Amino acid sequence: MSADSIDNVDNSARSVGKLIGRIRAAAVAAADRMGPDQGLDEKVRDASDYWTSREGGHWESNSHWRSGLGDQTWREVGEEHLSILRMFATALGRSVTDFGTVVDWGCGGGAVAAALAPLSSRMLIADVVPETLAECEAQIRSGSDIPLESLEVDLANPEQAAAPYKNQCDTFVCIYVIELTADPAEALRIVRIATQMLKSGGMAVFQVKYRANARFGGPVKRAYRRNLANMTVFGIGEFWSELERNGLTPKLITLVPRTQLDRNYAYFAAVKP
Repeated sequence: MSADSIDNVDNSARSVGKLIGRIRAAAVAAADRMGPDQGLDEKVRDASDYWTSREGGHWESNSHWRSGLGDQTWREVGEEHLSILRMFATALGRSVTDFGTVVDWGCGGGAVAAALAPLSSRMLIADVVPETLAECEAQIRSGSDIPLESLEVDLANPEQAAAPYKNQCDTFVCIYVIELTADPAEALRIVRIATQMLKSGGMAVFQVKYRANARFGGPVKRAYRRNLANMTVFGIGEFWSELERNGLTPKLITLVPRTQLDRNYAYFAAVKP
């Protein structure tokens, strides 16, 4: 057999192997959506265990630490989202140079918070992991000295961290978080938390992974670690309606079919009446 023939056989074997891998992954994903529901309490525990354990080779990148994403990607994530926030603020007739008291709920490693801090008068950063809060604070402090408070969130009772700040905030942002929530019901708790923390007239911006095809046909029912980036997916109209049902007035939406990190994102801007 010639060298070219051997290469062709090797390439064919690799292609078949990749196809089998994709089929297997699709079958597992379908089972996680259509099989028995693990139960909300257990899914929340699994989510908390994943983020607080800091285990796994992708933990820092999933947490969007600068060391996990790399300097350039980390900076670009902040810049891209600041551009979206400015676009929404402009469309709503708000200042693009002073976002007031800002909440970054699920701040991760601080890419968005660090970009937004110089345009804020005060910042509240919220996350479930103390080390991630410390990392976010360090990144903010490298470029801004604004008043800053860290809120450690218990996933079993996230409202507790928000309670002292009722009606105090001008801007609430929640980026790369909704799809990580253990269940749609948990995502809507964050919407209600935004309603609680915002002043009347305050703006909330949510990034949501939207349902675009059969791959995102429904919520994942189990196996948080395997599915963490697709646990909670909404239809575009569905999330708009949920904002209304949970105390906010949706105003604007923009779609981003693909980002550097993932795909199928919808950004919603809503105002507290």
